[in-house]
Amino acid sequence: MDTVDVMIPVWRPDGRLEKCVEMLLKQSYPIRSITLILSVEENEEDGWVERTGSRFKGVPGIAITKIKKQDFNHGGTRHRWASERDGDILLFIVPVSVI
Repeated sequence: MDTVDVMIPVWRPDGRLEKCVEMLLKQSYPIRSITLILSVEENEEDGWVERTGSRFKGVPGIAITKIKKQDFNHGGTRHRWASERDGDILLFIVPVSVI
């Protein structure tokens, strides 16, 4: 069976991110890994990064990576992530309300 790795860039998510991840984890075709790329501003003060990290901390198969917002590039960030993966299928998802 092919391996599937998923990447979701995230900036100030709402409840739809949790729903998206929940549905990915329920797929009949197994997802090997889900990486959340959190785009963080220099002076992040409202705690969304910590809240997002704590929601998914310890969930098997979910990795969280932080990147400075000014370093985020729609194509470049995806390319860098993809070049570090060996999955047969790489899936890029952008739920509404995330980057």
